[in-house]
Amino acid sequence: MYAAVVAGPPRELALTELHSLISSTFAGKEGDFHRERLEMRLEAAERLAAREDRTPLEDAELEEFRFSFHEAIEKWRRDPLNPATNPLELNVRDFGAIGDGETDDSAAFALAIAAVRALGGTPSFLRIPAGDYFFGKAEPGLVEPRGNFHLDFSALTNCAVVGESPETTRLEFGVYAQFGISMDDTENCTLADVDIFWRKPPFSQAVIESYDPSDFSAVVRHHPGTLLPTELDPDKYIHVCALFSPEGKFIKDRGITYPFFGRRPAEDLGGGRYHIWFEERPQYGSPIDKFAPLPGDVICTVDRMFWLSAIRTEGSAYCNFLRVWIRNSPAGTICGTSARYMTMDHCKVLPKSPDLMLSSNADTGFCPYGAHIAHCEFRNMSDDGVNCLGHGVDALRREDSRSLVIRPLRGRLRIGDFQRIVRASDGSIHDMRVAAIRIIREESRHFPGTSRETCDRWVVSYDKDLPPGIVTEADIEAGTATGPDGKAPKADVVFTPLEWGVGFTMRGNWIHDFRGRGACIQCPHAIVEDNVFENLLDGIHVSGRMGLREGPLASDVLLRRNVIRDATFGIRTYYRDPYGRSLEDMKGIRHLEIVSNRIDNTRTIFDFRNTADDIILLDNSIAPRP
Repeated sequence: MYAAVVAGPPRELALTELHSLISSTFAGKEGDFHRERLEMRLEAAERLAAREDRTPLEDAELEEFRFSFHEAIEKWRRDPLNPATNPLELNVRDFGAIGDGETDDSAAFALAIAAVRALGGTPSFLRIPAGDYFFGKAEPGLVEPRGNFHLDFSALTNCAVVGESPETTRLEFGVYAQFGISMDDTENCTLADVDIFWRKPPFSQAVIESYDPSDFSAVVRHHPGTLLPTELDPDKYIHVCALFSPEGKFIKDRGITYPFFGRRPAEDLGGGRYHIWFEERPQYGSPIDKFAPLPGDVICTVDRMFWLSAIRTEGSAYCNFLRVWIRNSPAGTICGTSARYMTMDHCKVLPKSPDLMLSSNADTGFCPYGAHIAHCEFRNMSDDGVNCLGHGVDALRREDSRSLVIRPLRGRLRIGDFQRIVRASDGSIHDMRVAAIRIIREESRHFPGTSRETCDRWVVSYDKDLPPGIVTEADIEAGTATGPDGKAPKADVVFTPLEWGVGFTMRGNWIHDFRGRGACIQCPHAIVEDNVFENLLDGIHVSGRMGLREGPLASDVLLRRNVIRDATFGIRTYYRDPYGRSLEDMKGIRHLEIVSNRIDNTRTIFDFRNTADDIILLDNSIAPRP
């Protein structure tokens, strides 16, 4: 089976004509987030179009931009937030929802969502009046059974699910260690004006009573309602410990280390007091003697179930989150690296209550690089603020000299698109144009709780021979592949950049008080402007971390009018190959402009690695630490 060729608008269409199209489409709606997203994406495209050294892939990205720009305008004509669509209105109360904080409203919401699906894409509102809606069940999603969800908004089209406000419409999830909401395979949908949280926080919190640096141990008093230190499972993905002040301020310089499971389990001293021990491994290159908790500091250790997000948007297109608050997510808050053109506007990620410190066990937005993040506040996470990227997949085997078998990539792949192959051995990048795609059934695999038992594989053929020496998982299993410097071999990684086109954008966000990076840009053609990044590790991080299959490498990035204060690093760049090595001779980060930013009280202002010689530094204000 072959993918169809999809034609875009004529190539000769000038980008300048698109400004008038925005004005006519959004007349009288100057503050609309749809319009803001399109205006910023158009600026990113114009910056790319003005360059004379564009690669064939970048020319194709401009063509994809023209196509997706007109697609976005057409989506607006069917968007329920557009008054001209005259959307139908449904109300969860009409399907039996109570909203008293105790009654399980799972069945009522399932009926309401089924009624929306039955509309077949007719523009509609699903209203959620003020109330505390409790969900005591988590079940497999309709389109993606791998994982259980409290709410399944997947496969909806042209729908807005809207509460009264996040202050009054609360969605409480009662099943620990399960997903929150599925918006997989949704199209042109909005979730707005709700507050989302779990009944049980997925982390342990305690107050330091004393710390003994001679054996790296502490006596702590447990905070009721959070996980007990003895409940944390070392076989799960436990992330680092972090310190906070009693007011919720992240303690950066002396407050990060590994948790205690590598040495010995926590000891229950009775009366809510515990003796805990910390790992002796360094964190961020600093020895553990830099970890110096004081009595009264609050320590948090996350039970990071890294696949469990608050909202998952895999395979979705043109989905929006408007005034959504998210608290104590077990991993990333909104995750969907295969989503296209996602928007977060006036959203918040924050602790569940003033006496709890953490808001999320991982990144706030694990976003596709066509996303638009604007006017949000993200604080007290356990990892990065916004991480924009596309996820690569390993090469599984070669069919012939021009064809690879890979795992499916959610989203769309068309003949004529480019795929980017990253060589694990040396980090080199090869852009390959797709000539044909076949879908095959290869292995039997059973998904618990479902009848699904098969997996698909894609055979992707290219219009030229694959790079010599390409390494696949089949080569590794056969023992015919070797890694560099005696390391175990790794498969080469495949990305599909044209699923998203041009323009990851961030504007007007406040991201603060956590141990990660404010904005982690791992994609091309990004504009990051008018944000405040405060009290964190890196203000802005421009990179490609191929070892985590994150990329496909940053280029053509504008950082403008941002404020970075109280950071360890202001702005950093680097490229790490699939082995995690930083290859200093790889100059893959190109066309980086850093203009009119303010960087205050930051230990290292700039740390540039793996960049070409075209970095522009202009009119930046720098106030080093006193």
